[in-house]
Amino acid sequence: KKYQVSSTKSKQKGLVLSTLTRSNWFAPLLAGTVAVFLASSFYAIFIRGCGIDGSFLFGTGDVIKSQEDVFSHVYGSSRRTTGVGALDDVATMARKSVVHTRTMVAAAKLSGSGIWTSSNFLGPVMHILGLVSTLPSLQCLVKHSWSGPAPSSSRVMLSLPLNILAMFIGQGIPSLIAASTIGLVGGIMQLAASQ
Repeated sequence: KKYQVSSTKSKQKGLVLSTLTRSNWFAPLLAGTVAVFLASSFYAIFIRGCGIDGSFLFGTGDVIKSQEDVFSHVYGSSRRTTGVGALDDVATMARKSVVHTRTMVAAAKLSGSGIWTSSNFLGPVMHILGLVSTLPSLQCLVKHSWSGPAPSSSRVMLSLPLNILAMFIGQGIPSLIAASTIGLVGGIMQLAASQ
């Protein structure tokens, strides 16, 4: 039995993971973090902009369907105005310009990564490949941290370059870069532990 629900007589409340020891206590945290990064990467590639995301679920009619929609959301209107008022001073305008530029760069990268918002097919394909290339090392890492048996050194060595590849081709999705970084660092730690 891997888990149990605590009884009302015990002092522990909630879900008790009885198989956790001092050596694998961080496994649920790692698994949860990896799951969130993979789910948000999956959302950015496959769901964002298709009409079944938050606009469908929460009843707002503001669906992002193209790159123009992405940039109009960044600018604040479909006319692409800057939002700088006539009485704003130069420092406020400069600060807004810096924030606006960073937001534009992030929005452009993110819009190029999704199937529904990209202007060409190459961006989503590259991000799908990046997402798939992180899976072997993350699976080995979570399995090793939870149950203990280390994967073979050759399997870890084969998955490390895939994480580096995902870091370079998945530049549009920050959660994909974070997942590949976790896989890379975890793989290096697995190799160091096996030596």
